[in-house]
Amino acid sequence: MLFFLSAPQICQAERELIIGLAMPEHVPAMKLVNGMYEIFRDEVHDKAKGEIRVEIYYGGMLGNADSRLRQVRAGVIHMSDPAIGNLAPLYPDIQVLSLPYLFRDVDDAWAILDGPTGGKIAEGMRQTTGIRALGWFITGDFAHYSSNQPITDAADLAGKKIRVLSPINAIAVSVHGGSPLPIPFNELYTALRIGVADGADLNLWVMDVLRFYEVQKYLFLDKHRLPLAVMVMNAEFFDNLPPRLQEIILRAAEKGIAYNRGMMKELGPVLPEKIQAAGVTVTRPSPEEREILAGPALSASMDYLRGRMLDPALMDEVIAASRHAGR
Repeated sequence: MLFFLSAPQICQAERELIIGLAMPEHVPAMKLVNGMYEIFRDEVHDKAKGEIRVEIYYGGMLGNADSRLRQVRAGVIHMSDPAIGNLAPLYPDIQVLSLPYLFRDVDDAWAILDGPTGGKIAEGMRQTTGIRALGWFITGDFAHYSSNQPITDAADLAGKKIRVLSPINAIAVSVHGGSPLPIPFNELYTALRIGVADGADLNLWVMDVLRFYEVQKYLFLDKHRLPLAVMVMNAEFFDNLPPRLQEIILRAAEKGIAYNRGMMKELGPVLPEKIQAAGVTVTRPSPEEREILAGPALSASMDYLRGRMLDPALMDEVIAASRHAGR
């Protein structure tokens, strides 16, 4: 009797892909970011058929944002969720996306970042840092100025102590006579409650989820900054994947980021109403008043940043793209 044996199937070695995130697991409000990475994980598991195993570590378990970014760069872990400010020390040119009053609305931002200009920024980051951008996402609605006193125009910023994220964010406050303060985020609620700071540069999602409306009773909706972040991956890890798995990674990232953007698009319009219902007085500047705020802040911020960039011409390209998108 003859036996015909089929050739044994060769199993691909399983690759481990480690993701370190900032926010805790099993908190529904944190799904804006965590849910995006969970969709990425599930999509990779479904399409890669066991060739990649994704492990997510939540709640800063692998260190703070800067530490996780260093680990991604070194290949100790493979992905994380840094904000623009976390990437700035490694790739200063990315700060162009933190210029005040750069974007008219969120759709304008995606038009720029998903196009050639965003691709140029991402490629510059990859070449400079060894970190690949899989896509751009958002960690909340536009940032505005909250305060324990009314803010209705640029003049009301004068003399107020406002907590900001970074030096470039500080310029938009100081140019109008305010005093920017670099208070660590985990100390901010208390600092606002006891009056160390009068107000803060906050986005509405953070103000709602972390209940800053309990210590800030005024909100000035000037839309001066969009809280952008990047889904990043160690570039060498990605480059060493076969093309089929690279494509799976890219499509999974697209799917996760679409979830993040879609969720924020639903939340954005209702957040001012929620904040107002919590007892906060909400003021919206007129287009003319916003221009009074924006002109000096943007000009001074550009002057500050130009001498610190690797490619100063990139700033002019971003500004031109922003003006074109805003037409």
